[in-house]
Amino acid sequence: MIKKEKLFDIVYGNLMGGAIGDALGGPVEMVNYDEMREKYGVVNSFLPYAPEKLSSHGAHKIEAGTITDDTRLKLILANGFIK
Repeated sequence: MIKKEKLFDIVYGNLMGGAIGDALGGPVEMVNYDEMREKYGVVNSFLPYAPEKLSSHGAHKIEAGTITDDTRLKLILANGFIK
């Protein structure tokens, strides 16, 4: 059986890892691979969102590192499990 503290660390790590991946991939979601590679090269840092793509990605800010609705929904679901 997993101890309560260890379980918290596992769940927290998964949620944070997902949020980081979401923030990295959100600005280039639905961008053609060749176009993405030409414009950004390898995406290994946070990018800002193009203003015209904010609503289609579920982001509410342009700033680099912004999460999308994907992460918000995961957090709502996790909160529901806790309650």
